[in-house]
Amino acid sequence: MDIPLYYQEIFKSYTQNLLKQLTSTCKICNGVGYQVLENDMFRDCECTKKFHQLKKYTNCGINVKHIGREMKWFKDEFTEESYNKLKEIEANLNDVLKVNFLIYPANNNMWGASHIGNQIIKFCIDQKKRCAVASAKNVMDLFFSWDKPELQECMEYLQWVDVLLIDEFGTEYNTKMKDNKSYVANSFNGFVMERKRLNKPTIIASNFQAAYLKETYATEIQNVIFSNFVGLRINSKTRKKTEFDGLEVKLKKPELKGCFDDLNSIDIKDKQRKGMF
Repeated sequence: MDIPLYYQEIFKSYTQNLLKQLTSTCKICNGVGYQVLENDMFRDCECTKKFHQLKKYTNCGINVKHIGREMKWFKDEFTEESYNKLKEIEANLNDVLKVNFLIYPANNNMWGASHIGNQIIKFCIDQKKRCAVASAKNVMDLFFSWDKPELQECMEYLQWVDVLLIDEFGTEYNTKMKDNKSYVANSFNGFVMERKRLNKPTIIASNFQAAYLKETYATEIQNVIFSNFVGLRINSKTRKKTEFDGLEVKLKKPELKGCFDDLNSIDIKDKQRKGMF
């Protein structure tokens, strides 16, 4: 299925920003993107060659800020455990993609889920898988686009890609969602289950703890995730203060491969409920 025009325009801007970023900082060609040879011949500069190598990522919806992250960067920014999880995913990608998973921080003031999620999508693109990255806000807005054929085409596109990353999950809450929680929950459930039926993995990246999903959306959406996703808990080396500090969770030992946690094992302190909540 071709990329809808709506996404083509978004991805095109990412690709243009990538070219601008690479050429504007190049000291070899001084931003023109090519070198002049003898006899008025031209040759692509190294920055342009690098652009042609990297644009396959922006063409799938990866924002420029996630381009060029080498694995050494992840080793420097994340704990050894989280870095090893990412390495395990890279080495066993096809096995990992047999499940849906939620990437979330170990603590509320940790960060980096988007970076990890986009890096996994880059692994997938390198293996020639058809991928897409869409913000959670965009996905949720698509549920209200029944009267806009061009946006319904976007929903079909996200439904059929081999691997989908829903990024920035939990940050797009708005009045429309608050007033239509049941509709959003049912639409999200149908969307996820259809991808699951097609054996197409869905990855969600959230910079909030898994326990916070109920507060952001609705119990139904939380139940969809806890029933159909496993957890990828990450831990960055640095912390960022957030308004959600203080909500603590306790997780049991991971049971599904070394890189995954069991979301159903989450037990919120001071709330005496078993299983899902």
